[in-house]
Amino acid sequence: MKNQLVLFTTDFPFGTGETFLETEIIYLSKEFQEVRIITQNTTSKICRDLPKNCFVERINIEVSKLDKIKSLFGLFSTLFWNEIKVIKTIYGKSITKEMISTMLISLYRGKKIKTIVLGLRNSNIQNTKHFFYSYWCDDVALGLALAQDEKNTLNCFSRIHGWDVYFEASSIDYLPFRHYISEKLKAIYSISEKG
Repeated sequence: MKNQLVLFTTDFPFGTGETFLETEIIYLSKEFQEVRIITQNTTSKICRDLPKNCFVERINIEVSKLDKIKSLFGLFSTLFWNEIKVIKTIYGKSITKEMISTMLISLYRGKKIKTIVLGLRNSNIQNTKHFFYSYWCDDVALGLALAQDEKNTLNCFSRIHGWDVYFEASSIDYLPFRHYISEKLKAIYSISEKG
């Protein structure tokens, strides 16, 4: 059986960001027979060198004005209302308009990623074991958690850094669905002991 890693990034291998992945990709390419990198960078022409068993796809999960309107359907989601409860009871915070807006957009983007993940799982080559890895604990990680919640047999995990760990790093002192993500993903790996 072939092992395939599906790695979600913001820019890598394009642009100059996510520099730690330049080293990590070498190790990942040795552990998996195929590494499929799915990046949100749709414009950069600068591409770093990759091992031969790495393949790149670009996706766009930006949210248009119409998408923002569509995201309001998230108000009918059980997950949305569970998050409201988590914010009040576990985090001890008051709900703000900014939090609600952030939650709805995150949920909308997360559902886009979930569709991609389930599509890859269902349409991919037989006799392949898939591992889905979000380099950041953000809306992509939420999408992986949603997919994991629907198909428990998936292997979804995330890395977590700093801005995606600490609420105080956010301008609204809140990061959406962290409780849900941590409950649903198979694992979350911190890059630091403090994290």
